[in-house]
Amino acid sequence: MRACSILTIIPPVAFTLACAAPQDKVESPEAPAKDNAAAEAADEKAEDESEEAEEAAPEQRDGPPAVELLTATDVAFDFDFGNSAMKEKYEKQCEPLAKDDPGKLAKCVQQKRQAFYSDVIWFRKDPETEKLLWLVYRRKDKTLSEVFRSPVVFEDEQHESVTVKISGPSSGRRQIYSGASKFTVRVPTKYGLEIDDPQWGLLKYNSKLGLVQTGNSQ
Repeated sequence: MRACSILTIIPPVAFTLACAAPQDKVESPEAPAKDNAAAEAADEKAEDESEEAEEAAPEQRDGPPAVELLTATDVAFDFDFGNSAMKEKYEKQCEPLAKDDPGKLAKCVQQKRQAFYSDVIWFRKDPETEKLLWLVYRRKDKTLSEVFRSPVVFEDEQHESVTVKISGPSSGRRQIYSGASKFTVRVPTKYGLEIDDPQWGLLKYNSKLGLVQTGNSQ
């Protein structure tokens, strides 16, 4: 017989206690495995997020800071129309007129391109005042004509960018950030600069040594 049946002559309370004796708790063998799997999944997720953050973070270029590249001796910056936002914008405007004719498309784009005359920009010190000048030239064939000049100062100098602030009376016509007292110049590589203009879009310029002769800036 079972032990609890022997206690049938004992008062009901004793019988209840005897039959209700606690049993050892049996843990499921699957619980630790589930915990380990969850921990591994969390670790993998954390690693993936860390890798994604590293990939998303832009790498800082090597080499001199932006200011040093912008003011390098005899280095000016030539407008790269082919890689600027302006070309794509004009192509879309000209496509309906060109009607799949490449020659007409190129001619139309070039005509619109002529409205932008800030072909070369140069940052150099005024030989008389020693102040930093921002000079802009228009290109016609092989000739450069000055269209704008202004004293400027550099602010918020970063390794890959700098803020250019107008610091005195200007002369000529200014297209880039027209009317603004300051704007940002990015130098993402050692070979050129970028200016994101609200009217003209992203303007890219390539650095060239000896592009402007000293006589052009007097």
